[in-house]
Amino acid sequence: MLNRTQSNAISIIGATGVVVQGNYVGTDPTGLIARPNGLDNVNSSTAIDIGDFTLMATDTSTVDTLVGGTNPQDRNVVSGNYGGAFGVGAVDSTFYGNYFGLGADGLTTLGNSNGTGVTTGVLTIDYANGVQFGNGQLEGMNVVSGNSRGIQPDYSSNLVFKGNRIGTDYSGTLPRPNLRNGISLGLGTNNVTIGGSNPGDGNLIAYNQINGVETWTSGVQVSNVVIRGNDIHDNTNNGIEIGGASNLNISSNNIYNNSTANHTANIYITGASILGFNTDGVAFSGNKIGLAPDGSIANNNPLAGIYIPGDATNVIIGGPNSGNGNEIAGHGNGGVIAMSGDLQAIPAFVQANKISILSNSIHDNNSVNSGLGIDLVTGVELGMPDGIFNSYNNLGPDTNDSGDTDTGSNNLINFPVINSVDQNNLNLSVNFNLDALDSPTNQYRVEFFANDSADPSGYGEGQTYLGYATVSPGNNQIANITLPAGTNLTGKVLSATTTAIDNTTTSGFGSTSEFSLASNITVSSLPTNNNTDNSNTNNSSNNTTNNQNQSNTNLANTGDNKTIPLMILSVVMIGVAVAMITTRGKLQGIKLNKYRIDT
Repeated sequence: MLNRTQSNAISIIGATGVVVQGNYVGTDPTGLIARPNGLDNVNSSTAIDIGDFTLMATDTSTVDTLVGGTNPQDRNVVSGNYGGAFGVGAVDSTFYGNYFGLGADGLTTLGNSNGTGVTTGVLTIDYANGVQFGNGQLEGMNVVSGNSRGIQPDYSSNLVFKGNRIGTDYSGTLPRPNLRNGISLGLGTNNVTIGGSNPGDGNLIAYNQINGVETWTSGVQVSNVVIRGNDIHDNTNNGIEIGGASNLNISSNNIYNNSTANHTANIYITGASILGFNTDGVAFSGNKIGLAPDGSIANNNPLAGIYIPGDATNVIIGGPNSGNGNEIAGHGNGGVIAMSGDLQAIPAFVQANKISILSNSIHDNNSVNSGLGIDLVTGVELGMPDGIFNSYNNLGPDTNDSGDTDTGSNNLINFPVINSVDQNNLNLSVNFNLDALDSPTNQYRVEFFANDSADPSGYGEGQTYLGYATVSPGNNQIANITLPAGTNLTGKVLSATTTAIDNTTTSGFGSTSEFSLASNITVSSLPTNNNTDNSNTNNSSNNTTNNQNQSNTNLANTGDNKTIPLMILSVVMIGVAVAMITTRGKLQGIKLNKYRIDT
């Protein structure tokens, strides 16, 4: 039991292989009443320091520290302290099975920095190289809750956070919010994994009073971050907020009911070009956004699933391959909203561009305001930027312009115009026009979606992804899609999007349009044989259409745990026919884990 010290209770400097286990640090002997360390109330003090912070660099003399363990008696309760719980600036520090900010019962709130107004992180990781926080097993789970802040790494690298609970009690069922962010990655932090692919790796990050996870910068960019397999919900602002970061992979998470104060979105992406950094190279795949872990639409979703109000670029939501698709549903304003606009107080103009939105299932987003699956919006912000514009010029469906020369978010790229749709047995024939000018290759990926009904605006969302065609601009193009056995599209409507094929981006794709006007599907005849099973077919071909290369294709997952049917897609243009055959797969989601794809 270590309490009532003037500054740090423990300082570990210049040592190797130190083990800290079974202590109450900052409490009375019961572990339920605060007896704080750091009585001098110096903001920089922490209960336990690992490394020499006066170096302003990684302390390479302090190596291989273990805090806690996988047995109950190994647990440290580090709670009730002024300043913070831990400061880590050393090499290879491991944290298993500890409580930070809760009492020994895992329920009582004893936040670090309690009552002092100090806002240092409970776990301040500065200049650290190698931190393992949790091991993906229940016995190694750390709980970080009830503090002024959660976990805040700066200038650190090679960090792994697995199987922890951040913002809840030890059971994960009761709110015990950190007063700011759950995890805040800042100032050059790189090579970070939050969650993982194996059972138990995902973190529960919930009820925090600002964001669940954020990246931010005021000088050095955050980079190379993986956020995978986590359950992120009921955080007051955003589930994930990304600002001024690069090379982020966000996959297989359940993200819902965030922005409980009606701030913005489940996921908020902004650039920081006014500080010298854009947000660049962010990929989202296999996430459920707006849906609870059981697949139902969550009850308290915010205005947008993914909101991009700044100058982010090279962002891909979904992707061309099986399993890439996200499911985005149940939001009050739109599934994906990308902004451009004037920041008059700076002044500056920001524009989200080359936001690729591919192979997702986007549905049931509310018709209040715009309610679109994808909304490309322009606006004006009079005060200092906070992501909430004072006025919006084109909420709701945009209209195509001749020649596609208008500007705005994603350059307001034109959507396809569907002329007719007909199902004849297992063939779906789509006649469409494309007038687009946003691809350096003059080629575009046109994706097709079936919907139960159109939005009240008459435009589609994208409920069920059917397949795609790669084309150059032109009129009266014909896409022939071979449907799976037993498919009946009676009463459904078809929508489509345009995505530029762009060899200047990491993904090979550029800007995506809004969804097209929904078109009724004529059913000429229905299939009579429902027993065909093409699940073992997996072919593709390279052909040409309109003298352009026809790309190979895989049908991407819709993100909704449904069987994905075999599709054969062909494009006929000026008498030239080509065919692309996609795969069939089945997506099985496991809460807090990476999805498994069986093909």
